[in-house]
Amino acid sequence: MPQFLIRQKYVFILVCIVLTLMWTAIFVVGEKHFNINQEDIQAFVLTDEQLKTEHTEEFYRKIINNASDEFIILESDVMIKFASSKWENDMGFIKDDVFEKNFFSFVDPLDLPFIANSFIEVMDKNETKENIGPFRLKNKNDESKLYIASAIPILDENKKVILIALILHDISNPLGGADEEKDLSTVDREELENLVTMAE
Repeated sequence: MPQFLIRQKYVFILVCIVLTLMWTAIFVVGEKHFNINQEDIQAFVLTDEQLKTEHTEEFYRKIINNASDEFIILESDVMIKFASSKWENDMGFIKDDVFEKNFFSFVDPLDLPFIANSFIEVMDKNETKENIGPFRLKNKNDESKLYIASAIPILDENKKVILIALILHDISNPLGGADEEKDLSTVDREELENLVTMAE
């Protein structure tokens, strides 16, 4: 066999080996990426076994993949099932002040229709809703604090919404300047939204 044909044969074999390795790598990486996405999709689904366990702040932070923000876990009837220690401290509450209380009772009445509609949307669509707000929550001293929130539905194995994780961002201070908070209790919805826009 001529020498150049032998070289071509080896080159062809080498190319086949390289292509095989490339396709194997692509398949493995693609499969791994797919599995990660599947885990992400399941991140807000609780199994029956998980529903029976004692739920701690660490447990919920892992579920919602959030390490530092204030958050509240609500039942489907908006009763408070759990509140992060950071939110309780910032609002001046202890656990008994909020546990199994209706979340809407802490919402400023002027903002209640707006917030209620947002929750209905989350329940109906089983989808996360971001940038809810601005809205006011009453603290222990009946003072208003201003929030923007994201609402994340938590589903059971039948894909039914059983809990809502409300991740809260306190935006009160920018409205009152560096050293004081503005009194928000008498501000109507339109003025409130204008204030937030000017503070951004």
